[in-house]
Amino acid sequence: MNKKTTIKDIAKKANVSIATVSRVLRRTDYPVSQDVKKRVFDAADELEYKPNLFSRMLRGDVSIEIGIIVPSINNPFYAAQVAASEEECLARNFIPIICNSNSNPGLESWYLEMLEERQAAGILLTTIQNEETFVKRIERLTMPALLVDQGIENYTGDRVLFNFFKAGYMAAEYLIECGHKDLALASGPITRHNRREILRGFKQALLDYDIVFNKRRIVNYDSNYDIYNIGDDQGAIQIIDKMFEEEYLPEGIVAINDSLAIKMINELHNRGIHVPNDISIVGMDDIFVSKMVTPRLTTIHEPAEEMGKRSAKYLIDKIEGKSRNIVNITMQPTLVERNSVRKVHSKIRR
Repeated sequence: MNKKTTIKDIAKKANVSIATVSRVLRRTDYPVSQDVKKRVFDAADELEYKPNLFSRMLRGDVSIEIGIIVPSINNPFYAAQVAASEEECLARNFIPIICNSNSNPGLESWYLEMLEERQAAGILLTTIQNEETFVKRIERLTMPALLVDQGIENYTGDRVLFNFFKAGYMAAEYLIECGHKDLALASGPITRHNRREILRGFKQALLDYDIVFNKRRIVNYDSNYDIYNIGDDQGAIQIIDKMFEEEYLPEGIVAINDSLAIKMINELHNRGIHVPNDISIVGMDDIFVSKMVTPRLTTIHEPAEEMGKRSAKYLIDKIEGKSRNIVNITMQPTLVERNSVRKVHSKIRR
């Protein structure tokens, strides 16, 4: 059995004292030259040194905890995003603390306060809030924070976001190019930044294709429904009920996410309306079950795993002093064609 590497081994290889190795690995404020730091980190990497996380925590060294706040761990998209961030944190010797806000602004703010009180090393935040006061709240945090997935207007701090405008545009454009003109957007309340951006992209696609926007085709479910809960179909049912109040059903629907799209497909089927023969639906996110349902869901792919991994990497780089630049990345959507959209014109996207 191979002997576990100690800081004594690192000191010998880097030709420095044990005390210097301890200071460098603990990232204290004690002055150490960049050359010495590099030698210590290189030696630690080469010897595959793995510090005992829990002993570091008990000793009261610099914090090794990173808070990860998301709106709903029930959402397969956020579950994938969090899993990737968690893996990166552990690989970099940090302990992730998963905080599920349940789409509750008050609970989200409470988690921020709790993480500050714990003096966490940093925070990855997927927020549902947009108010200017909340922007100032994040800017007052005493540790590095990075926004993930959903942005906040007028926020200029570190962020790894998604181009929701382009996603909304792309979904509507695909339905139009497949021959559909009477389009609807199915969503929760248009209060979050990402939903407003999807709506803006949706409307822009209609405008670019000379299709008149009908505000009655923006159909929302109440905020008290949890569409990510596998047993809660009420949000989808409420949207279908509202659509049935109109004289005609829309030809195509853009759903705000895949969970809603799948539940709407099931509810339409219960009422004798079949996707895609009678109506076409495009989802948003590309969660793993979207290719397992019938029909397989055409959707807009958002790279959850890559977003989670990269956001954790950038945050830890900031914590470790490896980067001082503002992180400002916007990841782009891609269309995933499956079977939930009927192509009215055979010449379109064969």
